[in-house]
Amino acid sequence: MMSIESLMPREEECISTLREMRWPDGVIACPRCGSDSVVKDGPRGLYQMYWCKRCNFGFNDRSGTIF
Repeated sequence: MMSIESLMPREEECISTLREMRWPDGVIACPRCGSDSVVKDGPRGLYQMYWCKRCNFGFNDRSGTIF
């Protein structure tokens, strides 16, 4: 039986897969307000943070997901 650990044994691989699935063209809009005024806000641990200049919302690849 195949497990998730055999497909993506490291958290970095899971994060990369989630990012590619959620934003295949890169982060181009804020998930809260839809604005395209999004900038990278540096890494926090393993996650790249983003910041929306319009609504002042900070988010990462997991924000708004079940993860």
